[in-house]
Amino acid sequence: MKRDSSFEIKTIEEIRIALPCSNNKYGIPKSVSFAFQELYKDIVTCIPTTEIGADYILYGMQEAYQENKEFSDISYWAQGASDDIISKWWIFGADGQGDLWLFDTKGKVFFYDHDKECMCEENFKCMDIDFSQWLQLAFLFRQYEKSDRHTIEDKVELKNELSKINGNLIDNLPFDYELCI
Repeated sequence: MKRDSSFEIKTIEEIRIALPCSNNKYGIPKSVSFAFQELYKDIVTCIPTTEIGADYILYGMQEAYQENKEFSDISYWAQGASDDIISKWWIFGADGQGDLWLFDTKGKVFFYDHDKECMCEENFKCMDIDFSQWLQLAFLFRQYEKSDRHTIEDKVELKNELSKINGNLIDNLPFDYELCI
């Protein structure tokens, strides 16, 4: 007998409903000239900073703005970095351990491991996904974390769902989730 699927990729509308709404909408500051995807703007201006899963914290706009303001300091970046280079990146989340989620002006999501020390494109791991796919990834791991069992069958099912988001996503994950079976 085949059991019902434990994990499923949420639609963006399901994700919007699942995210908490903030009473205080915080718009994008006028000083920010980054070219955001509409989905990102729509979501983060309406939510407080939210832990979706253990390694997936999505900043509300106010906290994202503060993080980007702090990390725009050239001392965080590799020697030779300029304001033009720094302005091509936007930090939108973290993992709770000092690592960051960010995207570039083309909307590609990257992961920065703080152990790499200085910030630069060479130290950003390209996830080969966009923001909407990152949300789906985060909500898949949320389901996995809330599951009361982590059997080999569950891991296979999770891997299958991750592959549906992007065929290379499993290889691009920045964490060891013990998915190899």
